[in-house]
Amino acid sequence: MSRFFIIFFFTASLLLGQSNWNAITVSDTVVDFGRTTAYDSHSQTLTLFNHLDSTIHVSGAYFDEDEFYTDLQPLDIPANGQYDFHIYLKTGQNVNYTDFLRIETNAGIHPLVVQTSAQVEYTDSYYDATQNKWGADLKAALHNIIKGHTQYGYGDLWDILSDTDEDPNNPNNVILIYTGWSYPKSDHGGDPDQWNREHVWAKSHGDFGTTPPAGTDVHHIRPCDVSVNSKRGNLDFDNGGTEYVDPDGDTGCHYDSDSWEPRDADKGDVARMMYYMVVRYEGEEGYDLELVDYTPSTTGNDPVFGKQSTLYQWNWMDSVDNWERRRNDRIYNNWQHNRNPFIDHPEFVDRLPSVSGMPLYDDPEIAVAPHEANMGTIGFNSTAHYYLAIINTGNENLNVSQIKSTNPAFTVDQTSLTLVPETYDYVEVSFTSQSAEGTFSTTIQITSNDPDEGEIEVPVRVTVSGSTSSARHASPLAASYRLYQNYPNPFNPNTIIRYQLPVRERVVLDVFDPLGKKVAQLVNGLQGPGEYQVVFRAAHLPNGVYFYRLQTRHFRQIRKMVLLK
Repeated sequence: MSRFFIIFFFTASLLLGQSNWNAITVSDTVVDFGRTTAYDSHSQTLTLFNHLDSTIHVSGAYFDEDEFYTDLQPLDIPANGQYDFHIYLKTGQNVNYTDFLRIETNAGIHPLVVQTSAQVEYTDSYYDATQNKWGADLKAALHNIIKGHTQYGYGDLWDILSDTDEDPNNPNNVILIYTGWSYPKSDHGGDPDQWNREHVWAKSHGDFGTTPPAGTDVHHIRPCDVSVNSKRGNLDFDNGGTEYVDPDGDTGCHYDSDSWEPRDADKGDVARMMYYMVVRYEGEEGYDLELVDYTPSTTGNDPVFGKQSTLYQWNWMDSVDNWERRRNDRIYNNWQHNRNPFIDHPEFVDRLPSVSGMPLYDDPEIAVAPHEANMGTIGFNSTAHYYLAIINTGNENLNVSQIKSTNPAFTVDQTSLTLVPETYDYVEVSFTSQSAEGTFSTTIQITSNDPDEGEIEVPVRVTVSGSTSSARHASPLAASYRLYQNYPNPFNPNTIIRYQLPVRERVVLDVFDPLGKKVAQLVNGLQGPGEYQVVFRAAHLPNGVYFYRLQTRHFRQIRKMVLLK
C-alpha cells in the first residue's frame, strides 16, 4: 500500500535498439486512474501486441499489493496478434496508490512493467482532511473533525437514546445493547427489568463520571438491561468466559473475572464505539483514552481499555449494518452534530496503529521481474542480453547493495543501485558465447535492505547453437518455485491460489488471519513438480485481510488477500 503519489518515468532509449526489445508491447506502460471514488469498481483496458511471426506465451501477470488487480491470465497470443485485458481498482481507503503490474512472457528481452496509480477519495466532504493521511497524522485529523460536539446533561440521555436507539420495528421501543432486546422507551430506571444508560467505555476507565463531554457522549452510551449492565460492570472486552444467562433470558454474552464478551451481533458495534473514544478524547478534557492489549487494563482509574487485538477482530467480524448507520446519522443530525468515523469508514482502523495495534510498515519493498529468465538461443561468438526489472513498491529508499552473477560468464551492468519509493530500473544481464554448444546458466543474486526479502535469486539461462546466427527465444524456465497472487482479489467468498514446484517434496499451504491465527490448511502432503491450484472457500470467515503461506523444505513465501463480502 502506498503512502506517496510519485510517478517515475524510466527512459529506455539506450535499450530500444536491442534485439527483441519490442517483441511484445503493451498499449500503456503508465496507467493513471486519476481521482476516483472509494468503494466503487474502476477499470482500465490495455492491449498486448505480439510483433513476432510466432506465438508468444504470457506466463503470468502480478501486482505486489491488493488494491489493483488484473484479469490477465496465462495465455497464448498468436503471431502478429493482440489481446485486450483489464486492470481493476477497488478500495475503501481514501489514499493515493502506486503499484506495478509485471507481465512475464517467453519473448523479448525484458518483462513488461505497467506503472499504475490512483488518487482514491471519499464522496463525502466530512472527511476531506483525512485524505492520504496515516498514523498520528490521520488520528489528529479525525480528532479535529469530531471534537467540539454539542454536549448534553446526563438526564437528557433518556430522550436522546429513545431517538438514537429506536427499534425500527416498533417506534415506541428501544433496542438494548448486548442482548438485542426491545424495551418500551418509557420503561427506564433502576429496576432489574428496566433499561438504563450503559457507558460502553466504562466511566471508571478515565474517571470521567457522568459529566460532559465523555460522560454524556452518546456515541458510546447505549440503552441496556439494568441487570445486564450491572453484570458487565467496568470489565474490559475480550473473548471467552462463562455464558451469562440473565433472569430475563439468554444474552449470548460471556464473562470472566476481567473481561466481557458481547453477543456476536454487537461485537463490531462495541469495537467501533471504543475506536471513536480513542480518537475523540486526546487529553484536552483531562483524559487521554487509549487501548491496550491486555486484561485487566487497569485496577484503578487509568484511562485505558482492553483488549486491543480482540476489538480489531470484532471490527471486521461484525460489519457495519444499516441500524448502526442510522444511529450515527441521528446523533449527527439531531443531537451532537459529530459522527463516528469508524462507522462511516471502518477501514480507517488499518491506518491507525495506535487504535488497531497493527503496525504500519515504513520499509522498502523489492519486487523483481521476471522470476526466471531465458535469454534464448544464440550462435557462436554472439552476445545475448536480458533486462531484469527491479522495483521498489515500498515507502522508503530501496538500497540494493549487491547484484552479482554466480557464473562469471554472465555479467551485469550494475552491481548496486538505489531506488526511491515507487520507482524501478533495469539491470542488464549479458552473455557472450564462444565456440561451444550447450545450455549455460547462472543465478543473479540480489541483496537489498528489504526486511522481508533481503536476498532474491533469479535463475537465468541461455542456449548456444553452432547453427544459429541470431538470438531467438524459447520457453521460459519452469524449474522454480512460485506462489502466485490469488485471483480474484478482493474475493467473495471463494478465490483460487496457484503455485509451482520444481521438484517432488512435501508442501504445506496455510491461511492465517491478521493476528497470525491459522484459519485453514489447504494443502499438506507430497507433490511432484508442476503447477497446482486450490480453491480457498471463505464463506464462514469475516471480512478482512488474510495471509496465505506456501512452505516446503527449500521455499517459503507469504502473500496477502482480502475477503470483501
